[in-house]
Amino acid sequence: MKEGAGDAVHVLHVDDDEGLLELAAELLEREAEELSVSTASNGEEALAMLRGNEFDCVVSDYDMREMDGLELLERVREIDAEVPFILFTGKGSEEIASQAISSGVTDYLQKHGGREQYEILANRVRNAVEAYRGKRKLSERTRKLETLIDNLPGMVYRCRNEPDWPMEHVEGECRQLTGYSAEELESGEVSWGDDVLHPEERDRAWQMVQEGLEEDGTFEITYRIVREDDRVRWMWESGTGVYIDGELEAIEGFITDVTERKRRERELKRKNRRMYDLANIVSSDLEGEIEVAQSRLERVQEKHGNGDVDSTVESLGRLEDLADDLVQILEQGEAVEEFTDVGLEEASEEAWRNVDSSTAYLDVSTDKVVQAEGSRLQQLLENVFRNTVEHAGEDAVVMVGEIEDGFYVEDDGLGVPEAEMDAVFDAGYTTKDDEHRGYGLLVVEEITDAHGWQLEVAEAPTGGFRLEFRDVEKA
Repeated sequence: MKEGAGDAVHVLHVDDDEGLLELAAELLEREAEELSVSTASNGEEALAMLRGNEFDCVVSDYDMREMDGLELLERVREIDAEVPFILFTGKGSEEIASQAISSGVTDYLQKHGGREQYEILANRVRNAVEAYRGKRKLSERTRKLETLIDNLPGMVYRCRNEPDWPMEHVEGECRQLTGYSAEELESGEVSWGDDVLHPEERDRAWQMVQEGLEEDGTFEITYRIVREDDRVRWMWESGTGVYIDGELEAIEGFITDVTERKRRERELKRKNRRMYDLANIVSSDLEGEIEVAQSRLERVQEKHGNGDVDSTVESLGRLEDLADDLVQILEQGEAVEEFTDVGLEEASEEAWRNVDSSTAYLDVSTDKVVQAEGSRLQQLLENVFRNTVEHAGEDAVVMVGEIEDGFYVEDDGLGVPEAEMDAVFDAGYTTKDDEHRGYGLLVVEEITDAHGWQLEVAEAPTGGFRLEFRDVEKA
């Protein structure tokens, strides 16, 4: 039943004594101004009114000719299972009272002479409606809370403040976060502190939570967990202490997965560091090329000849190449947002066509389809192929194949000295004794990171150079 405007309470009074019915309605409204009383002289009339209107309480006589009060109660419950129903009867007995209670009446009041009975009845109606409305509000708040929890990207909990964090109540995306069910955590079969929290985080997490509780009763903390499938994930948790009479009884809070955010933070730090290093190197290269160009132009002017013009143009062309490399690195480092199915064989062949490979050969031995951004995967392969063609020597064979969690690109050239394996992605690294700067593999690493893959350098079985791309999702 719907609550009326303000504190109005809408009452349906049912009695087959029409004279008493009207008097009771008048006296009830006089006793409590918030009561608005409608009347019905029999059960069928009352049921029709209930179907067409909304009431906060039903008051009914017991002994009525066509349908007694308990029969009416049974029919009312078919329409509304919760509306308060008060049996107000002049025919009272222990048997009727027992039947009324077992039938689920909200209250039972026997009629007697005098107007004070209507004051009592008005109070009973107030109390019944207040309890009814309070229950409805609680149910609505509970429903909204459950809806909120169901839509939160994480889990809510209540636990004891002990080092193993015994969980008393868990709701939300528990299994999605941890791989364990709420029941496993609540029963103690799985311990948050021993089985979920990363071993290296236990002491730090305990200390930070205690410090927050001591300071203002709240805390925020980021830490690692180990899922049921042994994957390590980063969590963010916000909690508050629950106190009774000044004593900490429990902790309640919210936990959500922030692994992607942590990855992006690390990526940003790495990019900032790399951009700083790159800026220094490129700045040095540009200054050197500019000095060479200026010197040659000065000689041209002194000699009034054109002998050094071609060399000067070449130097300035390298300046353009350096700028293009820098722009490419910046563009390719942005994280991939949308993945599509990309065939490695088709992407490799397309990339190979864009490389000056007249002295080398491509051998693709996989038909694997991976999740990637097609244009950037092709750019990655082009850069790897160019690097290989340039450094592997004439008649080199470039091979593309698959590994369990990704793919590889390798050549049968001379490879890279073991001591320099970790340096091949440094900005400006090159194995050639000329003025060329090696930025191609830096772009490769940027594209790899942007996909969330892992890149490893290894020696090919032939002794050549090999790059392995891991953590690559298959289509």
